[in-house]
This record gives sequence, C-alpha cells and structure tokens, in this order.
Amino acid sequence: METARPLTPSTGRHWLLSATMGLGHDRTIRPFLENAMDDKVVSIGGDERSSWFERAFLGTTTRVYNFMSRQEDRSRLGHAMFHLYDGFQRFPDYAPGVDLSKPTVNSRRVDRLLAAGFGSRPFQEISRRPAPILSSFYLATQEALRYTELPVYGLICDVEFNRVWLPTQPKHPRLTHLVPTQRTADRMLATGAIPDRIHVTGYPLPVENTGIDGSVLRADVAARVSRLSKGSASTRTLLFCIGGAGAQLGTAFDMTRQLAPMIREGKYRFLVSCGSNAFVRDSVEKEYARLDLVPPQVGVVYGGDKTAYFRTFNETLRSTDLLVTKPSELVFYCGLGLPLLLTSPLGHQETKNSDWVLGIGAGESIDRRNLVAYLEEGIGSGRFVERIGRGLATDHAGAIGRILRLVHGG
Repeated sequence: METARPLTPSTGRHWLLSATMGLGHDRTIRPFLENAMDDKVVSIGGDERSSWFERAFLGTTTRVYNFMSRQEDRSRLGHAMFHLYDGFQRFPDYAPGVDLSKPTVNSRRVDRLLAAGFGSRPFQEISRRPAPILSSFYLATQEALRYTELPVYGLICDVEFNRVWLPTQPKHPRLTHLVPTQRTADRMLATGAIPDRIHVTGYPLPVENTGIDGSVLRADVAARVSRLSKGSASTRTLLFCIGGAGAQLGTAFDMTRQLAPMIREGKYRFLVSCGSNAFVRDSVEKEYARLDLVPPQVGVVYGGDKTAYFRTFNETLRSTDLLVTKPSELVFYCGLGLPLLLTSPLGHQETKNSDWVLGIGAGESIDRRNLVAYLEEGIGSGRFVERIGRGLATDHAGAIGRILRLVHGG
C-alpha cells in the first residue's frame, strides 16, 4: 500500500449509499460524508423515498438477524439456533485456483427484486444529478448499477464476503471494487470481477482518529503505548463494543463483574459501546448500579441516532487502550494502533475477519476465564504494546485518501 497523503485530492462530490442494517455498513461509508451530495448517506430501505414494501423487507430482515444474534450467548439452545441460521449465509472457502463465480440462490433472489423495481425511487433523483456513487452495501451497489448509468464504487466491509456482494454477471464495466486486504482482492478475483477494477485500498478509518496528516494518530498511539507499558501507574481503559444487534450483552456483564474490584481501585476503566440502542444502554447502567460502579471509572458510549453515536464513539477511541469486540468490521481499527481483544465471532464472515487479524498479530482471542490475570499478563509481557505495532503496519489510516483519488482522480 502507498503512504498516506492528504485526504481530499479534489473537491469532487459523490453520492453515498448504505443500508439501515446494524452499524457496519454505515460505519464504513461515513468517513466520506464531507463531500457527499446533499451532505448525507442515502440509506436503502430507510430513505424517505423508499416504498413501504422496501422498508418492511429490510426492516424484517434486520429484526430477524438482530433476534438471532442476541440468542447466541444466552443459552445452548440459543447458540444452536444462531448457528443454524448462520448456516444459510455461509460461503465456500477461498483457495488459489478455486472458481467462486457461480451465482447463488441469493444472487437470483436479488435479481428478481431488482427486476421488480425494488429500491428504484431514490435513483431517479441520483440520475438527475450525476456524480460517482460510493456504496457500502451489496444491494445498494447492484441497484445503482441497474437504475443509473453512473460509475459505482463498492466498498467491502469484511475480509471475505458472500457471492451475493457481486452482480450475477460479475464483470460489470461500471463497477470498481474497493477492498480492505489482499485476501479480499484474491477472493474478488476468484468471484469473477474484472482484475483491473479491484483495488486494495485498506479500510476507511475516521479522520477524527487519524488527522489529515496523521498527527492525531501518532499522538494517540504514543499516549496509549505509555499507558500500556509495564510499570505504568496509569488507568487503562477498556472499551467493549456491543454490535448494532445488541448481541453479547451477557459477555459485557461477565467482564464488568470480574473487573469490578480493579475498577474501584482505579486500575482499569470500563466502557461499553451501545450504539443507539437505548435498551442496551439502560441494561448496562443498571448492571453498573448493581455493582456500585460509578462514572468516570465506568460509562456507556451511546448516541440517540447513528450520527451522534459515531461521533461519540470516535472521540472515545482516542483515550481507549484495549478494544474488546467481536470480529466485525472493527477488526480494521487495529490500523489506529488499538490492540484488539476478540470475543466469539457472530457469523461466517466474522470468523474470516478473526482469522485475518489473528494471523497478522494485531489482535488475540480474549481469555475471560480469569480476566484480571489475563490483562495483567498481557501488559506485563509487553504483548499488548506489540499488537499496536502490528496493527499500524496494515496502514489502513491512508485508505480514505486512496479511495478519493480513485473516485475523483488526483
């Protein structure tokens, strides 16, 4: 990957497309809001021009996923239910020489939806005011290809992906693929995409956490290394991320209970990221109260809407020392010099994300059996500080500049 350069190589405008499903698609697209048409993200299924059927279809899909995700860590039955559900979304493993281009049943379903005009209304306005399209959701990408004649740039949010992320005919001349890793590019090629339309850009990290010239990132990393170094008397901050579905709440409670004595002593600070889910926020605050834990040693990261949440989340990351998360798109936040402590993956794509970040040494699977001893050993051995360097080596911090240069030139 090339070295990061200024983030805005041109003053070009672009359309942004995402979906009202969880946090990952929105998190991926929001770094490009500065030059967005109408200064917003057009959310498929959540746009004011979406039909009642589109809203209902995507709303139901989201509710089913959220429900199944929340069952995973509640009981053995819940675990079995989720993995049965996930089995329908699994995709074949990539290996060199394997042909993954054959469309799937889900690919055909998308074709039928688009043939019926699903999601077409917002694109009438988009076509009248032409600009390049950036999309972080496969359905929005394929809608843009069908309903407009504009260049479309598809952002991939995971290391590996389902075949449905590409059109049935994958060699589309107006579609450019912006992928986070070489592994993603290899799979994209095996899926049948045009080779010179695949670009390894890295994952777009928020400029609030990098700075245009990288100065914010350097300052935050230096402070984090100091706090995590052996012998430091500083309070270490752990940020536990609950996904948009509200999954793994029980895991957050277990960690809070184990850390409570050390939190009271001021050795650790424990924060739980709740998205814009008020139920999760209230549940976490009740658990804090039950354990007699009070701010600022504990807290929640919450926003009444996604915009407010992402702003608060990005600000909180700057003083975070250890990021505890399932292996969602947040695995790429190792590029901010954040050591990743991974909980169990939810879904096949998260298993692949986990394999990638563990493989490069920027994260590790968290050991919750004796959490305090595990954290103290990671600090004392210098292992967490080593993870910082491994994450920075991925150079995702330069992704926004690379992507804008591809979209607008410069």
